[in-house]
Amino acid sequence: MAMPPVSDLQQQAAECLQQQKYSEAARLYEQLIQADPAVMSSYWYAGLALLLQGQETEAQMTWLSALSQGEPEQVEAWTAELVEILLKMAEQQEAQGELQTAWLIRQYGREFAPTHFNNLLAIVLLAAQLNDLATYAEPALTEATQLLATQQLLEVEPERLLRVMNVVAEINPDHPFFPALYEAGDRISDPEWQICNRLSQIYAQAGAHLLQQGRDNEACHKFRDALSLGEKLTEDNFAVAHFNLGICLFKQGEFTEAREHFQVVKEMDSNFPNIQLQLSRVNYHLQNIPKGYQFSGDWFGRNVFLWEEHLMHLAHRPDLNILEIGSWEGRSACWFLENLLTQPSSSITCVDTFAGGGGADFSGSDNRDVIEARFDHNVSRTGSPATVIKKVGTSREVLRSLPLNFYDLIYIDGSHFAADALEDAALSWGLAKVGAIIIFDDYDFHFENSPEEDTYIGIDAFLNAFSSKLRLIHQSHQVIVEKIAD
Repeated sequence: MAMPPVSDLQQQAAECLQQQKYSEAARLYEQLIQADPAVMSSYWYAGLALLLQGQETEAQMTWLSALSQGEPEQVEAWTAELVEILLKMAEQQEAQGELQTAWLIRQYGREFAPTHFNNLLAIVLLAAQLNDLATYAEPALTEATQLLATQQLLEVEPERLLRVMNVVAEINPDHPFFPALYEAGDRISDPEWQICNRLSQIYAQAGAHLLQQGRDNEACHKFRDALSLGEKLTEDNFAVAHFNLGICLFKQGEFTEAREHFQVVKEMDSNFPNIQLQLSRVNYHLQNIPKGYQFSGDWFGRNVFLWEEHLMHLAHRPDLNILEIGSWEGRSACWFLENLLTQPSSSITCVDTFAGGGGADFSGSDNRDVIEARFDHNVSRTGSPATVIKKVGTSREVLRSLPLNFYDLIYIDGSHFAADALEDAALSWGLAKVGAIIIFDDYDFHFENSPEEDTYIGIDAFLNAFSSKLRLIHQSHQVIVEKIAD
């Protein structure tokens, strides 16, 4: 029986392949090979038909035996032709929802063309659709990362690359793929800056993640990288990265540079959340550096913005008297002395055990002398002419000895147990003049397993009991009220 013309066999084989009649397609391509062994595409399609019917070993043997017949120049051209056929079929399988098959075909494309960057990206996207990146994507992603570092990439599909960036960023924004992409830089065509913009966002995201983990130095590097990419763009959408970098630098004590980034944020958006608060904090620290204070920590800086807003009307008044319950090393006392108590007729009374507990009944501590010495040193550095009256003892004892109706401002920051906060507030009420300001600290304290330490419970009890005699001025992590009746 005569063999049909080659053109007819080719058409029949292609139709069988399209109709998923893979066994018949493989048989027809074998006939085409016999009819003309020099037509290499017959080998490629024959192997593809075998692969699609699950005969992987036979498919590999068909392809490799054909490739072994050529000279190096021929093998390069034949391999390119084979890869093109494989990837075209992979796309068809993807369109039909045959994701596992598409992934398998692309894996063979990867073996024959390991530097085909777009195929590696496609494998990662298929793995995401298969919901198993670790199994199906990581080898291809590793190779793509290596290519970014070593190869001159001429063809990159921007949209596919962007999709891969989104997939990888969702599971690990700190993946080595991104630094490699960053280093590749101008070797990737990105005429609309889409890739650059997304990479900047991913770096900012990674930085925020590291910042939450307390890895401030690493976070700084990520934010700097995000901003270096952002400088290439015209959009002013990098305020968050500037803000977070400022936070990192602030935590590392780099106050001058931190302020520079906060100022950039304010210029971008004057209503950016908490920007004025952070500027106040950093300015507070910069102003204090030359004064030689000795502070071991800062739980106070976040209050500066609030106090500048609500207390400066008291500044420079003669005969201004302040009571502070809980002074520790004197940070808040120093602020009062520098900003409000500027007249020699003014005074501040500071009540503390200097044993770590402010106004409550705490036993002695080996650090008591150290803390008290720091307090003495720090208040002496203010240069304020006002009188500082230090009362060493518990608030429940000391407050009962103080003059009634005497103080213009009372700051309650002693023990943070709810009962102690309530007791300090009640004992302070009669000491405050009508019109006096009373400030409660740490209203936001909440301990699920120790509700007795929830400061707000004691503060709320006081506010409810005295609600008709006070005016609420502010409520956040601090509560500020005015005494309006005795």
